[in-house]
Amino acid sequence: MRRDARWRFDLFWLFTRTEFRLRDQGTALGFLWTLARPALQFAVLYTVFSAWMGPRVQSWAAYLLIGVVQWDFFAGATSHGLTSLRRKAALVRHAAFPRAAVVLAAVTAVLLSHLAEWALLLALLPALGVGPRASWLALPALIALEAALAVGAALLLAPLAAPVRDLEQAWSLALYALFFATPVFYDAHGLAPAGRAGAGRCGSAACFATRICTRFSSAEAERCRQEGRCSRRASVDGEGVEPAF
Repeated sequence: MRRDARWRFDLFWLFTRTEFRLRDQGTALGFLWTLARPALQFAVLYTVFSAWMGPRVQSWAAYLLIGVVQWDFFAGATSHGLTSLRRKAALVRHAAFPRAAVVLAAVTAVLLSHLAEWALLLALLPALGVGPRASWLALPALIALEAALAVGAALLLAPLAAPVRDLEQAWSLALYALFFATPVFYDAHGLAPAGRAGAGRCGSAACFATRICTRFSSAEAERCRQEGRCSRRASVDGEGVEPAF
């Protein structure tokens, strides 16, 4: 049994290294392309919404940057995992091994890039007016929970996407809608009651985005604790909204 577990791990790690190397293979900028997308999103959203959200959320630039980085990981991990079995179709058809290893490796490759992004982000946060605090200790657990959510979504979607190519486009549209429905670049507390209810129904994605962003803003973290957001049942205009976590 121990030898079998070792074989499975070695196979998973081989797939992970391959996926990680192939992501930016053949590009001139390499890993910088991974940073370019969230950096551009941050620049555009900050330019457009800073006048609205800046006065409402303390250290909103840091809140926004963290939200964009976290969302980019979830979107990238699920999308990369969704197409993983199709990319390795020849290997899947002609070799006997756990198919889940392919999907897990695809998500893990994106996670490795995400951890490198966080290393840069933590170095940048003091320049945005956010210094280290005790709440940062919760960050590894929150990233692990979001990674588990991405793995679960990818394991569900990948077998369905192999025979149904339209699912990739459908998931892309779903992510586009969820980005605006999840408190990534705004604070749900500032929305109208109907908007807060809609953001609450986004469940896990909204919870992770809010929790991770609020770890780095003392005023937002305090308000989150007072309201019990993402931790207990909230009531919005008499209608209960049950977050997933």
